[in-house]
Amino acid sequence: MKLFEAAKNANIVKIYDKLSDKPAKSTPKGGVAHCPFHDDKNPSLSLYTDNNTFKCFGCGKHGSAIDLVMEMKKLDNKTAAEWICKEFNIEYDNIPSTHVCNEEDNELDPNVYLTDYEIVAKYFHACLGKSPDPKFFEKRGVGSLTEEFRFGYCPEGVAFTKRADLAQKLKLSNDKGECVFGGRYIVPLTNYRNQVIGFIGRLPDDKIDENHPKYLISENSPIFKKRSFFFNSPALLDRESKEILIVEGVFDALSYIAAGVRNVVSPLGNSLSDTHLNTLRSRPDRDVVIAFDRDEAGEKATMKVIEYARNLRVAILTADFKGQKDANALLLSEGAEFLSKTAGQSMPAPDYLFRAYEKNGLIATRQGRSELNIKLAKAIGYTTLPLAEQYPMNKAYAPVDIEDWWDTFKYLTKEKYPLKS
Repeated sequence: MKLFEAAKNANIVKIYDKLSDKPAKSTPKGGVAHCPFHDDKNPSLSLYTDNNTFKCFGCGKHGSAIDLVMEMKKLDNKTAAEWICKEFNIEYDNIPSTHVCNEEDNELDPNVYLTDYEIVAKYFHACLGKSPDPKFFEKRGVGSLTEEFRFGYCPEGVAFTKRADLAQKLKLSNDKGECVFGGRYIVPLTNYRNQVIGFIGRLPDDKIDENHPKYLISENSPIFKKRSFFFNSPALLDRESKEILIVEGVFDALSYIAAGVRNVVSPLGNSLSDTHLNTLRSRPDRDVVIAFDRDEAGEKATMKVIEYARNLRVAILTADFKGQKDANALLLSEGAEFLSKTAGQSMPAPDYLFRAYEKNGLIATRQGRSELNIKLAKAIGYTTLPLAEQYPMNKAYAPVDIEDWWDTFKYLTKEKYPLKS
């Protein structure tokens, strides 16, 4: 029996009990349990032993036994399947596959992805020195990381002729058989074990236009899901760090790393999915510092995180960026030492909300106060009885902190800023 087939046959209730402090309650269909993916006061996760799948009727998360282990232990699917088989003494054929392993839905064995992406990454890396601009990454201020992060270049028009069918299934080739990353400088995307699971390619500035966007990211595959991916994910495993810095782009993360700040990750954009937030909740003792781009889109995304990142201590980076939009631009303009110092300059999300509403004058209007009131309730929890159930206390904060913030809100809105409208 092959690895994934063997792992999917394991009893999902027993798997859950092995991973959780609170065992599942038995039901005729399998079990019901507290969902590990959201703040679940009443058990809403159903476990089905007939097909060993799960579904949460609170947050909507669902999947197979392997998916459950992947999400709860933060593993890729091959490692999750291996963990299941090891924990429950299930034998399987430990032979690397190089063909389609599931003909029904035509998905490739993840072993193929891992093996071939590594080969392609080595090829891209070897091509960097012969690229039109071998110092591309050096000019971005991150050249010192070239070997560690295996930067590369994909030549224009290159085709994987020897394994054309496989390259197309791996979504590396277009209809012409040429690599989709042609003409782009490459940063491999890796998992927690530093295995390549995809790529992000950046065009040179003079090649960017409406038909050729600056960045191209690998399409989703059995081992790469953008909604759950963090660039530099090993930083999430650092137990010594009391903060994790969240930046928008890969080059922003690389900029901080080049400046000596290692506790930084990027979700490949300014949107944090539920899966991203659940990953961050695995360390409730750590502050999540949002450092999105200094533009309108970044500010809107920051506000959204403040509202929806429940049971996390969220802080916002407030350092002076000297008029620069992001960390990479700041690195190039002010240098590594200046950038590294910005990482420690942040304020708690509620204080950031107060400052934002004072700055734009909305705190003196009824609409502004109403908005701020709701944003605070979503972020830290309400202290008044009518809304306590709708916005329960954010357990990441101490009750005294929440009381202090509500006292600050009352002072600002009742005494310091009289209503204008």
